Amino acid sequence: MRHFSILFVIIGMTSFLHSQTKFTVQAWVKAEKSNTQNPLILSNKNWDENKVVNFTSHHNLGQASVSGSTHGWAFAVQANGAWSWNIGDGKRRLDYLPTAEVQRIDDGAWHHLVCTISEEKATASLYFDGQMVAIYSLEELEALDYLDLRRDRIQTGTNSIQLDTFAFDGRYMSRLQVESLYRLRSGKKVEKDRYRDSKLKVLNWNIWHGGRRDGDREGLEKTIQIIRESGANVLCLQETYGSGPVIADSLGMVYFYRSTNLGVFSRYPIVETHAIYEPFHAGGVQLLLPNRSVVNVFDIWLNSEPDIDISLQEPWSADRILRAEQPTRLNEINAILQELQPWLSRQKEIPLILAGDFNSPSHLDFTEATKSRHHDLLIEWPVSKAIAQAGLQDAFRQIYPDPTQNYGETWSPRFDTSCKERIDHIYYSPGVINCTFVQKLDQHPEGWPSDHAAVLARFD
Repeated sequence: MRHFSILFVIIGMTSFLHSQTKFTVQAWVKAEKSNTQNPLILSNKNWDENKVVNFTSHHNLGQASVSGSTHGWAFAVQANGAWSWNIGDGKRRLDYLPTAEVQRIDDGAWHHLVCTISEEKATASLYFDGQMVAIYSLEELEALDYLDLRRDRIQTGTNSIQLDTFAFDGRYMSRLQVESLYRLRSGKKVEKDRYRDSKLKVLNWNIWHGGRRDGDREGLEKTIQIIRESGANVLCLQETYGSGPVIADSLGMVYFYRSTNLGVFSRYPIVETHAIYEPFHAGGVQLLLPNRSVVNVFDIWLNSEPDIDISLQEPWSADRILRAEQPTRLNEINAILQELQPWLSRQKEIPLILAGDFNSPSHLDFTEATKSRHHDLLIEWPVSKAIAQAGLQDAFRQIYPDPTQNYGETWSPRFDTSCKERIDHIYYSPGVINCTFVQKLDQHPEGWPSDHAAVLARFD
């Protein structure tokens, strides 16, 4: 028999009711296997139109209810037996769809679900059984008035779902607070990740349409295998496109969803998120390492126009190429570096890593010795120069300073007729952390699954 109680916490509730700046919903849930499609656990939106559709495409992955775009939030059960979380602004939606292998909920046991939202940070932190599993940036949504409980009717699920208690609280809860709540109710300690390696191993990779160009299952499995075998403990991925929760669960990582495009994944706790510039182009996290030090990691994607395959293969003149860079990539990186100033100014105290698909070669690669690769062009590529002038060092060129010995091209391992240029980079704070190893990855026995190579860098 389904039963529940509503618990309103007094602390912080006054500010919650008036300013709507902070909000936490938590529920203890026991779910049985059900024939109902995408059965509801708890929501403040109308879930009656519970038609489930498969919206998998090059830019998305998974099955979810069409009600997802409706104003409000919802916890539900996926067809695979895992839980799900959704939030919508009436036009757009965000869905967290984890795997049943790691986050199954229809097993007849009690599970603790938490979503804690900060409108000031524009983030939603998600927890499963006391463990933080994901942080979602909400900046892709238009407005946060879907937090207002006064205007919405709370719905609970079907008879196959029991709610022991669910509570609303006008506070943003920290990781330690959520762990404490789980321990208090369950009597169990949160299983701590015993990962103790303080050497950062950062993998930067544009995985190409969620890593699924070679198949929704086959391509994503290859992508995950490559990441796992690399030994990376921090990932900066571009073109994540709905594959983030599957990648994170498969690798035992916490997932920061910055946008449909960008995702940062970590074996270390994420203690802060950084919303800079535009969500599709930039975002970052602060990580807490086992030695109690912290590091800021930013994930970047710059405009793919002008297309370097066109500009370098025709070829354009150096002046024409530089003029074309100005309105897109150069303007973008200048704006990003400007917003990075608070962290760049403190990088001697807290090191900074900037990784991404910059869609632009490096001025360090276009030398007198490499002119024959580039129609005798010498180009002072402005994006890489701007980053160097900001005080960051190119990890690949630190380890391989001579481009004639190791050029390191990352575009493109899939297309023989494309340019062979290094457009995916990892930059870091020199003298604060040391880059001790760099490797380009672009081989797999069953075929490389992306149009970009990956870059792995290790830092002490």
